[in-house]
Amino acid sequence: MNQETVRYLINYYPQLMTAAERRLQTHVVSTQKLAAVARPESRPRFRQWMEERDLLVHDEALLSRLANGPDAFFQATAERIYREHGGELLLNNCPHCGRMARTPQARQCRHCGHNWH
Repeated sequence: MNQETVRYLINYYPQLMTAAERRLQTHVVSTQKLAAVARPESRPRFRQWMEERDLLVHDEALLSRLANGPDAFFQATAERIYREHGGELLLNNCPHCGRMARTPQARQCRHCGHNWH
């Protein structure tokens, strides 16, 4: 499964993720934001803020699913969603070129410009 399809399934079908997968997704996004804080002196306060809101995971069993990195985790999650929930029914492909539209509701192809409104 390509990265475009993985991002599409993760972004537009979060309701099909398990509670553990959603929790890990929140953890990954939070740690990426924490790493992106421009001023290192602000990181402890930001981490505390995230801890107070329970955005970070500390369960080793759960974190072990991220052992191969977030990309591998999202790949496995998207493949599970695709396999368990009908696959092609989840994807909005252009009827003209067959490539994936930007969103599930899109009716114009960003690749070839075909319009199927």
